[in-house]
Amino acid sequence: MDFASTLDRFQQLTQDHSTQFKPQLHQIRQKLDAEMAQLQQQEAELVQAQNQALQELRQAISTDARFLLATAQFQIFVESIVPKKYPSYYSRPQIQVANKVADWLLNQSTEAIGISKYQEDIDHDGYDDERTYTLYSYGIDIQWGDKAKSIREIQIERVYGVAEHRMHDPADQIDEIGDRFNTFYKWDQQTVEEKILALEMGYLTYYVCTLLKLQPQKVQIVYDSTARAE
Repeated sequence: MDFASTLDRFQQLTQDHSTQFKPQLHQIRQKLDAEMAQLQQQEAELVQAQNQALQELRQAISTDARFLLATAQFQIFVESIVPKKYPSYYSRPQIQVANKVADWLLNQSTEAIGISKYQEDIDHDGYDDERTYTLYSYGIDIQWGDKAKSIREIQIERVYGVAEHRMHDPADQIDEIGDRFNTFYKWDQQTVEEKILALEMGYLTYYVCTLLKLQPQKVQIVYDSTARAE
Protein backbone atom coordinates (compact mmCIF):
# COMPACT_ATOMS: atom_id res chain seq x y z
CA MET A 1 0.00 0.00 0.00
CA ASP A 2 1.24 3.43 -0.92
CA PHE A 3 0.92 5.21 2.45
CA ALA A 4 2.34 8.42 1.01
CA SER A 5 -0.50 8.62 -1.50
CA THR A 6 -3.02 7.87 1.28
CA LEU A 7 -1.68 10.80 3.28
CA ASP A 8 -1.86 13.01 0.19
CA ARG A 9 -5.48 11.93 -0.35
CA PHE A 10 -6.40 12.71 3.25
CA GLN A 11 -4.80 16.14 3.08
CA GLN A 12 -6.63 16.86 -0.18
CA LEU A 13 -9.95 15.81 1.38
CA THR A 14 -9.26 18.05 4.36
CA GLN A 15 -8.54 20.95 2.04
CA ASP A 16 -11.71 20.23 0.05
CA HIS A 17 -13.70 20.24 3.31
CA SER A 18 -12.29 23.61 4.36
CA THR A 19 -12.88 25.08 0.90
CA GLN A 20 -16.49 23.95 0.88
CA PHE A 21 -17.61 24.67 4.44
CA LYS A 22 -15.52 27.51 5.86
CA PRO A 23 -17.11 30.17 3.65
CA GLN A 24 -20.59 28.92 4.58
CA LEU A 25 -19.77 28.94 8.30
CA HIS A 26 -18.36 32.44 7.97
CA GLN A 27 -21.58 33.62 6.33
CA ILE A 28 -23.69 31.99 9.07
CA ARG A 29 -21.59 33.65 11.79
CA GLN A 30 -21.92 37.03 10.10
CA LYS A 31 -25.68 36.58 9.81
CA LEU A 32 -25.98 35.53 13.46
CA ASP A 33 -23.85 38.47 14.61
CA ALA A 34 -26.01 40.88 12.65
CA GLU A 35 -29.27 39.40 13.96
CA MET A 36 -27.96 39.34 17.56
CA ALA A 37 -26.94 43.00 17.26
CA GLN A 38 -30.44 43.80 16.00
CA LEU A 39 -32.08 41.88 18.86
CA GLN A 40 -29.87 43.59 21.44
CA GLN A 41 -30.78 46.98 19.98
CA GLN A 42 -34.46 46.08 20.19
CA GLU A 43 -34.16 44.90 23.80
CA ALA A 44 -32.10 47.89 25.03
CA GLU A 45 -35.18 49.82 26.17
CA LEU A 46 -36.57 46.81 28.02
CA VAL A 47 -33.23 46.08 29.72
CA GLN A 48 -33.06 49.70 30.83
CA ALA A 49 -36.59 49.39 32.24
CA GLN A 50 -35.58 46.23 34.10
CA ASN A 51 -32.56 48.03 35.56
CA GLN A 52 -34.76 50.91 36.68
CA ALA A 53 -37.24 48.51 38.33
CA LEU A 54 -34.41 46.73 40.16
CA GLN A 55 -32.96 50.04 41.36
CA GLU A 56 -36.35 51.05 42.72
CA LEU A 57 -36.76 47.66 44.40
CA ARG A 58 -33.32 47.88 46.02
CA GLN A 59 -34.06 51.42 47.20
CA ALA A 60 -37.33 50.31 48.77
CA ILE A 61 -35.61 47.36 50.47
CA SER A 62 -32.82 49.56 51.81
CA THR A 63 -35.44 51.93 53.25
CA ASP A 64 -37.81 49.40 54.82
CA ALA A 65 -38.05 45.80 53.61
CA ARG A 66 -41.20 45.11 55.64
CA PHE A 67 -43.42 45.84 52.63
CA LEU A 68 -42.46 42.35 51.41
CA LEU A 69 -44.31 40.78 54.34
CA ALA A 70 -47.63 41.63 52.70
CA THR A 71 -46.80 40.04 49.33
CA ALA A 72 -48.14 36.68 48.18
CA GLN A 73 -44.65 35.76 46.94
CA PHE A 74 -43.17 36.03 50.42
CA GLN A 75 -45.96 33.90 51.93
CA ILE A 76 -45.30 31.23 49.28
CA PHE A 77 -41.58 31.41 50.05
CA VAL A 78 -42.17 30.91 53.79
CA GLU A 79 -44.40 27.90 53.09
CA SER A 80 -41.67 26.37 50.91
CA ILE A 81 -39.09 26.29 53.71
CA VAL A 82 -38.78 23.11 55.75
CA PRO A 83 -37.67 24.33 59.20
CA LYS A 84 -34.32 23.13 60.45
CA LYS A 85 -34.61 20.44 63.12
CA TYR A 86 -32.05 19.96 65.84
CA PRO A 87 -30.99 16.56 67.21
CA SER A 88 -32.61 15.37 70.43
CA TYR A 89 -29.43 15.89 72.44
CA TYR A 90 -29.28 19.58 71.46
CA SER A 91 -30.36 21.74 74.39
CA ARG A 92 -31.63 24.61 72.25
CA PRO A 93 -35.46 24.86 72.15
CA GLN A 94 -37.10 24.58 68.72
CA ILE A 95 -38.21 28.08 67.67
CA GLN A 96 -40.54 28.41 64.68
CA VAL A 97 -42.32 31.24 62.96
CA ALA A 98 -46.08 31.37 62.48
CA ASN A 99 -47.34 29.69 59.30
CA LYS A 100 -49.17 32.83 58.23
CA VAL A 101 -46.94 35.85 57.74
CA ALA A 102 -49.86 38.08 58.71
CA ASP A 103 -49.46 36.72 62.26
CA TRP A 104 -45.75 37.51 62.50
CA LEU A 105 -44.37 39.73 65.23
CA LEU A 106 -42.57 41.82 62.61
CA ASN A 107 -45.95 43.13 61.49
CA GLN A 108 -46.39 44.67 64.92
CA SER A 109 -43.01 46.39 64.90
CA THR A 110 -42.78 50.10 64.15
CA GLU A 111 -39.04 49.99 63.40
CA ALA A 112 -37.97 50.14 59.77
CA ILE A 113 -35.76 47.32 58.49
CA GLY A 114 -33.29 48.53 55.86
CA ILE A 115 -31.29 45.81 54.07
CA SER A 116 -28.52 46.67 51.63
CA LYS A 117 -25.02 45.96 50.27
CA TYR A 118 -25.49 42.29 49.41
CA GLN A 119 -22.13 40.82 48.48
CA GLU A 120 -20.97 37.28 47.68
CA ASP A 121 -17.55 36.04 48.73
CA ILE A 122 -15.21 33.08 48.10
CA ASP A 123 -12.59 32.05 50.66
CA HIS A 124 -10.13 29.44 49.42
CA ASP A 125 -8.41 29.14 52.81
CA GLY A 126 -11.21 27.87 55.04
CA TYR A 127 -10.22 25.40 57.78
CA ASP A 128 -12.40 23.35 60.13
CA ASP A 129 -9.72 21.94 62.47
CA GLU A 130 -9.36 18.93 60.20
CA ARG A 131 -9.12 19.99 56.56
CA THR A 132 -9.01 23.03 54.37
CA TYR A 133 -11.94 23.91 52.13
CA THR A 134 -13.26 26.61 49.85
CA LEU A 135 -16.13 28.55 51.37
CA TYR A 136 -18.84 30.19 49.30
CA SER A 137 -20.77 32.74 51.33
CA TYR A 138 -22.43 36.14 51.28
CA GLY A 139 -22.93 39.15 53.49
CA ILE A 140 -25.46 41.93 54.01
CA ASP A 141 -25.86 45.18 55.96
CA ILE A 142 -28.89 45.66 58.23
CA GLN A 143 -30.36 48.82 59.70
CA TRP A 144 -33.09 47.86 62.17
CA GLY A 145 -34.48 51.00 63.73
CA ASP A 146 -31.51 52.58 65.51
CA LYS A 147 -29.54 49.30 65.49
CA ALA A 148 -27.05 48.46 62.75
CA LYS A 149 -25.37 45.18 61.94
CA SER A 150 -23.03 43.98 59.20
CA ILE A 151 -23.57 40.25 58.67
CA ARG A 152 -20.79 38.34 56.93
CA GLU A 153 -20.02 34.75 55.93
CA ILE A 154 -23.51 33.35 55.68
CA GLN A 155 -22.41 30.00 54.35
CA ILE A 156 -23.77 28.58 51.09
CA GLU A 157 -21.34 25.75 50.40
CA ARG A 158 -18.08 24.22 51.58
CA VAL A 159 -16.00 22.44 48.95
CA TYR A 160 -13.39 20.06 50.33
CA GLY A 161 -12.47 18.60 46.97
CA VAL A 162 -13.88 17.31 43.72
CA ALA A 163 -15.76 14.49 45.42
CA GLU A 164 -16.95 16.20 48.60
CA HIS A 165 -18.90 19.34 49.32
CA ARG A 166 -21.36 20.40 51.98
CA MET A 167 -24.37 22.49 51.04
CA HIS A 168 -26.15 24.83 53.43
CA ASP A 169 -29.79 24.80 52.37
CA PRO A 170 -32.12 27.80 52.79
CA ALA A 171 -33.27 26.61 56.25
CA ASP A 172 -29.63 26.45 57.43
CA GLN A 173 -28.93 29.94 56.11
CA ILE A 174 -32.12 31.38 57.62
CA ASP A 175 -31.24 29.85 60.98
CA GLU A 176 -27.71 31.24 60.82
CA ILE A 177 -28.97 34.73 59.94
CA GLY A 178 -31.49 34.53 62.79
CA ASP A 179 -28.67 33.67 65.19
CA ARG A 180 -26.86 36.85 64.17
CA PHE A 181 -29.94 38.89 65.10
CA ASN A 182 -30.08 37.18 68.48
CA THR A 183 -26.90 39.07 69.34
CA PHE A 184 -29.00 42.23 69.61
CA TYR A 185 -30.22 40.82 72.92
CA LYS A 186 -28.53 39.56 76.08
CA TRP A 187 -28.60 35.79 75.74
CA ASP A 188 -29.57 35.17 79.35
CA GLN A 189 -32.44 37.68 79.22
CA GLN A 190 -33.87 37.05 75.76
CA THR A 191 -37.58 36.20 75.66
CA VAL A 192 -39.22 33.61 73.39
CA GLU A 193 -40.89 36.45 71.47
CA GLU A 194 -37.50 38.05 70.80
CA LYS A 195 -36.10 34.74 69.56
CA ILE A 196 -39.07 34.35 67.21
CA LEU A 197 -38.59 37.93 66.03
CA ALA A 198 -34.92 37.22 65.26
CA LEU A 199 -35.90 34.13 63.25
CA GLU A 200 -38.53 36.12 61.34
CA MET A 201 -35.74 38.55 60.50
CA GLY A 202 -33.74 35.57 59.24
CA TYR A 203 -36.52 34.64 56.84
CA LEU A 204 -36.97 38.19 55.62
CA THR A 205 -33.24 38.80 55.18
CA TYR A 206 -32.65 35.55 53.29
CA TYR A 207 -35.59 36.32 50.98
CA VAL A 208 -34.28 39.85 50.39
CA CYS A 209 -30.89 38.40 49.42
CA THR A 210 -32.56 36.34 46.68
CA LEU A 211 -34.05 39.58 45.34
CA LEU A 212 -30.82 41.56 45.56
CA LYS A 213 -29.16 38.94 43.36
CA LEU A 214 -31.59 39.56 40.51
CA GLN A 215 -30.17 40.88 37.25
CA PRO A 216 -31.92 42.05 34.05
CA GLN A 217 -32.81 39.32 31.58
CA LYS A 218 -30.85 39.69 28.34
CA VAL A 219 -30.88 37.98 24.97
CA GLN A 220 -28.21 35.34 24.60
CA ILE A 221 -27.73 32.34 22.34
CA VAL A 222 -25.92 29.07 22.90
CA TYR A 223 -25.86 26.82 19.85
CA ASP A 224 -25.40 23.08 20.28
CA SER A 225 -24.66 21.48 16.93
CA THR A 226 -25.40 18.01 18.36
CA ALA A 227 -28.97 18.89 19.41
CA ARG A 228 -31.75 17.52 17.24
CA ALA A 229 -34.48 19.80 15.99
CA GLU A 230 -37.91 18.83 17.30
